[in-house]
Amino acid sequence: MRESSEHGDPSSLHGWLSEAYFGALLSGANEQLGRRLGPRASVDDPLFGPATGDDIPRYLASVATWLLAAKASFDETAFTLGADRDVTAGRLAMDRGGERVAIPVGVVAVRRPAREIVIRTYFDAGRVGGTRAVRKPLLPADADMTVRPAVGAHLSAMDRGDVDGVVACFEIGGRVEDAAGRAYVRDSNSNSLRDYYRSLFRTPPRGVTWHKAGRADDGRTCALEYTLDGAASVNADGNPGLALYELGESGLLRSLRLYGDADTTMTA
Repeated sequence: MRESSEHGDPSSLHGWLSEAYFGALLSGANEQLGRRLGPRASVDDPLFGPATGDDIPRYLASVATWLLAAKASFDETAFTLGADRDVTAGRLAMDRGGERVAIPVGVVAVRRPAREIVIRTYFDAGRVGGTRAVRKPLLPADADMTVRPAVGAHLSAMDRGDVDGVVACFEIGGRVEDAAGRAYVRDSNSNSLRDYYRSLFRTPPRGVTWHKAGRADDGRTCALEYTLDGAASVNADGNPGLALYELGESGLLRSLRLYGDADTTMTA
């Protein structure tokens, strides 16, 4: 069941905050969104940076103006509900440089005590006019965080730079969709997934470590916030990202969708 909105907010704000976030900005309901977030809230965006408290209304107005100028639209593709947070993923399309650009976007809304709400968005800012500067870690690492076996096996194999081990975590037909929106599939004929990881780890083999930092898990999908260590790109350490793991009936991974800087978030 979806969460009901508060204080008579318009229909665009009904539901969970991660779902309502872009809808409110795109519909001009940024003031209502600011009221719902409340005075203790904080927001962090890879293009606009962080904002807290009294700065949020002006911040949301700036984001809404940017989206309106770019004739943006947002299509939701996934929703995950955790114990203290909800995560919405989708594709943000906008006009950029005379063409229509679509990028994968993830929104995390965390509910803390005393109505302290945190919104974090993840997408490739460079695709929509931002810089390639490495984003600072948004959360501390949590090495003790428990994840499902398939997710843990994937993280471990990535850390080792083990191409065979990573690919074995996916069922046949399983796929990775990277932060630029490109897909890589495990199948018996053309295993682009294997090529993807082989290129990612480079030569000599070099692992990529994701430090677990935040999680929402509904039994089918695990939305994992992480910080990056050991990426093939230069100066990528610490760059945060969001990964959506979807499990198949086999217990292996059906899909892995990535959100963040495409130059440092698992792009071969």
